[in-house]
Amino acid sequence: MDEMEDRLRAARPAPRDEFVRELEGRVLPPPHRAAPLLAAVVLVGTLATILVVLGVAGALPLGLGSEREVDASSDCSTVMTKRTERRPVFGVGTNGRLRLDYRDEVVFEPRTRCR
Repeated sequence: MDEMEDRLRAARPAPRDEFVRELEGRVLPPPHRAAPLLAAVVLVGTLATILVVLGVAGALPLGLGSEREVDASSDCSTVMTKRTERRPVFGVGTNGRLRLDYRDEVVFEPRTRCR
């Protein structure tokens, strides 16, 4: 039985190489060339992230950072401001239907003032 199997395997028909390449070209999608583009995007993103981190830390290279120093004891204070705001209020009218009224209310808001 092994001899017969070996003969069948040896006599097995094989397609031409040209036919196989043509069939693969029609059936399979073309190979992607995204690897160089992906590498470029990763490189640009990494450099941008490094510059942002250095900028936030105030340690940008080549003197690109701000020349003005930050004064931690700036003359800022929080004050409460008062303003009037119109707010809607729903109610029931004398006829039993829903009614929308507006009322003026005084609202206090904290604001930071710097000199």
